[in-house]
Amino acid sequence: MPTPCPHCGAPSGYAACEARWHALLALDHSHEPPWGPAHGTAFATWTLQHSALADKGSVARSLEALTRIVDGKEDQAAVFEEFRARGGEVSVADSPPVKAPREFTVTIHDLKDFPAGTYVADLRLWAAATLTAWKASDKGESRSES
Repeated sequence: MPTPCPHCGAPSGYAACEARWHALLALDHSHEPPWGPAHGTAFATWTLQHSALADKGSVARSLEALTRIVDGKEDQAAVFEEFRARGGEVSVADSPPVKAPREFTVTIHDLKDFPAGTYVADLRLWAAATLTAWKASDKGESRSES
């Protein structure tokens, strides 16, 4: 049995997380709906669940993106178009919570093989669970890195 992913807690382990991420990227880069148009949200979610592998700016932009898309119910295309127009500048605090969550209730493992019929709803659940864990971490309510 593999060791859970040290970043997101997925039971399949990090190698399986990474393999699934690359499979999802291949679908995203096809530019075909539903995957292609949702690439920014998938990228932000992956980044926040594997934040130790990302730079601070990517984590801050990802946190801003999910906050606006999940909580603010903003259109994801509009959010990422604005990000491109800003040239990568972060409009929220450059510093995400000091302790990133290491366990999430929904991980890339739960998205199965990214079926077209359920992908948008599955991605929404993954993104929402990720944002919820980060908000709890910011308040010191979740298990997090030591």
